[in-house]
Amino acid sequence: MKSLKHIDFYYVDDDLLYLSYFRKQFQFNISHSLFTFSSGEAFLNKFARDNINRSYKIIILDYVLSSVDKKARTGLELVPVIKDIDPEAEVIILSGYENMDVKATSSTFHPAGFIKKNDHTFIKLYSTINLIVSKYKYKRKKSEGKKSVIVFLCIIGIFVLSILMLRIFWPHLLY
Repeated sequence: MKSLKHIDFYYVDDDLLYLSYFRKQFQFNISHSLFTFSSGEAFLNKFARDNINRSYKIIILDYVLSSVDKKARTGLELVPVIKDIDPEAEVIILSGYENMDVKATSSTFHPAGFIKKNDHTFIKLYSTINLIVSKYKYKRKKSEGKKSVIVFLCIIGIFVLSILMLRIFWPHLLY
């Protein structure tokens, strides 16, 4: 599992006003880095390079990323690529559309959230990010708890095995 000591946030949106506003307003109560991109290709280059660091990653993608390049991918087309690079990365989709087809299509890629762009976008975004971080913390604690139980059981097993070996090979030591 990735470390939660530091979280890398990536925000990809072709709307420069949203990017600027988000950059100014983004404050989070944990150590983090914020990277913003106006194109999916620039984001993917940085994301692929950053994959070697052990930080937990949260990506916020605009559903529609317009570009001069006709081969440029939409935000939704980036999700499977992101998951191939880092399966633990969480993706939040932002869209100006409240279309059920958009939600249905994006749900097949299992984004952590789908948020409609409006006056409340950033409030919903912060609550979604808090929920993602809380779920990940819970998952980490649960995993660490399982590891502790396994270590404890191994120690008990070694102890019992030692007693049995003493009884078999050196029975006179026990009496």
